[in-house]
Amino acid sequence: MGDMYPIEELPTNETNTAVSPQPLLANIVNSSTREATSITNKEFIGRGSHRHVEPEFIVRAGSGSSSRRQVDRESQTGSSRRHVEPEFIGRTGSGNSSRHQVDRESRTGSSRHEVDPESRIGSSRHRVESGLSGWLGGSRNRVEPDPGFDIWIGGSRHGVEPEFNGSIHGSSHRVEPEHNGSVGGSSRGFDLSQLENWLPCTESRNGNIYFAIFQLLNSGIGPQSLTLPVAFATLGWAWGIVCLTLAFAWQLYTIWLLVELHESVPPGVRYSRYVQLAVAAFGPSLGRWLTIFPTMYLSGGAVSLLVINGGTGLKQFYKILCGGNHSCLSHSPSAVEWYLVFTFICVVVAEFLPNLNSIAWVSLVGAITGIMVDTMLWTMPIQKGRPDPVSYKSAHPAHSDMARFGFAFNAIGILVLAYRGHNVILEIQGTLPSTPEHPTKKPMWRAVITSYAIIAMCFYPVAIAGFWAYGNKIPQIGGLLKAYMEIHGPSTSKLRLTILYIIVLINYVCNFQIYAILAFDNVEFRYTLMRKKRVTKRVRFLIKVFYGSFAYFIGVTFPFFPKLSPFMGGLTLNVAYAYPCFMWILIFKPSRFSVMWWINMILGSIGVILGVLLVVSALWKLIDFGMDANFFHPH
Repeated sequence: MGDMYPIEELPTNETNTAVSPQPLLANIVNSSTREATSITNKEFIGRGSHRHVEPEFIVRAGSGSSSRRQVDRESQTGSSRRHVEPEFIGRTGSGNSSRHQVDRESRTGSSRHEVDPESRIGSSRHRVESGLSGWLGGSRNRVEPDPGFDIWIGGSRHGVEPEFNGSIHGSSHRVEPEHNGSVGGSSRGFDLSQLENWLPCTESRNGNIYFAIFQLLNSGIGPQSLTLPVAFATLGWAWGIVCLTLAFAWQLYTIWLLVELHESVPPGVRYSRYVQLAVAAFGPSLGRWLTIFPTMYLSGGAVSLLVINGGTGLKQFYKILCGGNHSCLSHSPSAVEWYLVFTFICVVVAEFLPNLNSIAWVSLVGAITGIMVDTMLWTMPIQKGRPDPVSYKSAHPAHSDMARFGFAFNAIGILVLAYRGHNVILEIQGTLPSTPEHPTKKPMWRAVITSYAIIAMCFYPVAIAGFWAYGNKIPQIGGLLKAYMEIHGPSTSKLRLTILYIIVLINYVCNFQIYAILAFDNVEFRYTLMRKKRVTKRVRFLIKVFYGSFAYFIGVTFPFFPKLSPFMGGLTLNVAYAYPCFMWILIFKPSRFSVMWWINMILGSIGVILGVLLVVSALWKLIDFGMDANFFHPH
């Protein structure tokens, strides 16, 4: 599914600046048909028909001052005449207006066809309303075209496409409205200015810096942190710490880029979703092609992995409660049933969370439990002591250059992919209120610094203490939690293990919410465009049930999904480490060969190369070692 959304425009200051309509009119039509439109004063000669254009532009600014420019071009061929006069109404500042009136007439023989802003095609009325914003001469001028503006070229309709929303960048010449438009081709349209207020990610914008910290911690701390000692078992102490530090600095820099790009160009526009920003930078086609699959996987894949980990955790929790009672263990539900129980719990919680901002308190619980899990799992092994013997040599001695390459880059992939959440940064920032005087980038960056300082204080002890305690005995699937249960679990009290797994399961449920809300937002957007109305509570309930069922199906069908994480992570690495660098260059357009240009170009290129190397190493490992593809049979 695509992931295009309207972009919200901030309130504007009052200015008294006349609006020149031609730059706005010129961008109404795609570049492929732009030269053929009546707005650019081209003449069209069809079969026995000649189109005559008489656009009249009247611009008013201030109080009563006006500027009139009339273009009159007539020609007639045969008995057919076509007359087009578009109408726009633009407002600048408070009450100033710029009117461009269009009255479409078409005469063929003795019949006359009038095409008003609301035109009828067959038995269906097609109405398009769009809102455009432009900056002319340093002041912001809001243009609100009259409802129903459409352009007809040679029998094809070139109207406003609400799916592409935002500003016009680079060579793109299509209109990207963000407000005051209706969607669809029937008279039963709806106002696009309401669409942002209807979708879960942007329904509420009364967040604050504390809510942002909670959300960032919940999205950043999860089960992936428990696999960090696995990378140290391959890279060793020195290279493990160096790579973990470089990855931390790199991803923190790209987060800063995303925070800056949230309200970038043109001023006043908010990119509250990752794909929105990518489309604004790379263009509609390339932007969607590059980012739709990675962002879908980072949300949907994370949810499916949580279903697998949560179901496995519930099974282990039941085993702890049973103790050594064989009768209790013999009545344990199957793994498929545990997956279903965990999914049911997550969906029930999600039904009480209508939007991203409402998840803040759940994210607080997720942040606290995530910190507690990481802290417990690096302090308890130290308290218990290292098993004897412990080896810190590489867990996978390389017998060839390819093996050395494969193991090294698989370990690097674990480290760089441990830092997650880039696909929710813009959504979290979109919940903060913003005005031209007080944009969101300052409070959001303070939230990022605070939350990632806490994340670093969790990740480094887990990686270092976990590797110190277990060396190369840490399993790749399950990481530190599984190593503790296998080595120190039998000597740990039942109460402590019960508390540990309760905290782990709560953390999984909270993680599920923040990544699932992105998928709910996408599905609701598609539903809203299709049905042209707001999602009802019943439909929202069904969407969440459907998505939870889909995640459950993926978990049961591909229970070996965690083994594919390095490969899939290589495909999505660019979302965090490469694309933000290129988007910064394309949107802010720094001077070529300047310092910022070089930094972003080098980091972006290294990110792309690293992603390719991770995919190659993951494929090599899958081919060389094989994989137990136990479809529909989770262990």
